[in-house]
Amino acid sequence: MKLALILIIFLALYAAVSGITGKGSEAFRFPFFLVPLGLFALNLVSCTAYRLYREISGRQMWHVGPDLVHIALILMIISGLISLFGRWEGQVALSPGEAARLDETHVVVLEEFRIEHYENGAPKEWVSALVVSSKGGETKNAEVRVNHPARVGPYLIYQSSWQESERGAVSVLLAVKDPSSPLAFISIAFMVMGMGMTYVPKLRSLLEAS
Repeated sequence: MKLALILIIFLALYAAVSGITGKGSEAFRFPFFLVPLGLFALNLVSCTAYRLYREISGRQMWHVGPDLVHIALILMIISGLISLFGRWEGQVALSPGEAARLDETHVVVLEEFRIEHYENGAPKEWVSALVVSSKGGETKNAEVRVNHPARVGPYLIYQSSWQESERGAVSVLLAVKDPSSPLAFISIAFMVMGMGMTYVPKLRSLLEAS
């Protein structure tokens, strides 16, 4: 327990300092961070395995809530490492009618780019209307807005910004491929289940006592 607490404090301070100094994700690739993170994960796995064995063998399944939270933390660590080393990003500036190839399977064509305005004339939103072609010849339409990306195969296409050029308004799109996404959702599910199994009985007891 003391080791886990020391590692948590170290990792939190390291993350805070990295954020303040502006080193970004590169700071989390150093052994100085990865080794303590690995020790914390091993400590968490061993403690969780022991607790799960004890709870299951004692047939106290409603006591496994904290263990599910620990499992969620382990999955989050794994998901974060997968994202750190497996995430891919690519940015492209397109005018209407231009295309960009994401990979051998997917091609994105910018059909239309428009800037929507408020009544006072201030920019409200940037919108890119896309036509996505797949290897099999299938096409589909997708619309990308700020904070509303479109899913294209394993990629998420974000409306990053826009630029003025000789060709007129140019849409700047950001394609992100993150293989950690499914595991991240699973970890959230475990976290929700664990928190529910931990605190719902306590809340029920409080309500009954009152």
